[in-house]
Amino acid sequence: MFSPFQELLKRTINKHGMSGVVEALQVCTKFTEVKPGIFPEDEENILKPKHFKDHTLTITVPDSVWANEVIKRKDAIIAEVNAKYGQKVIQRIKTELEEMKNDEIA
Repeated sequence: MFSPFQELLKRTINKHGMSGVVEALQVCTKFTEVKPGIFPEDEENILKPKHFKDHTLTITVPDSVWANEVIKRKDAIIAEVNAKYGQKVIQRIKTELEEMKNDEIA
C-alpha cells in the first residue's frame, strides 16, 4: 500500500526533529504573503520576518517609526497569518532593528 507523499514527508520531518524548523519557515512565508495587505506602504520591502520561536514572530525593521507601525498592526498580523496558516500558531509579535552595515554608517 502506498502512502501519500505529504504523509511520508511529514513523518520524515518529525523523525529527524525538523518540525520546528519547517513550522518557522512556513510562518515566515505566510507573513511575507499577507504583508502587502497590511503594509501597502512598504513598497521597498523593508519589513522582513527574522525568525519564529515560542509562538513569537520577530520582524526586522529599519527604525523606530516602522517598529511602531508593526506594533500598531500586530493584531492584524497575528489574525491574518494564523488564518493563512490554518491554526493559531502566532501569539506575539516582536520587532528588532536591523543591523546597519559598515558602509551605511559612514
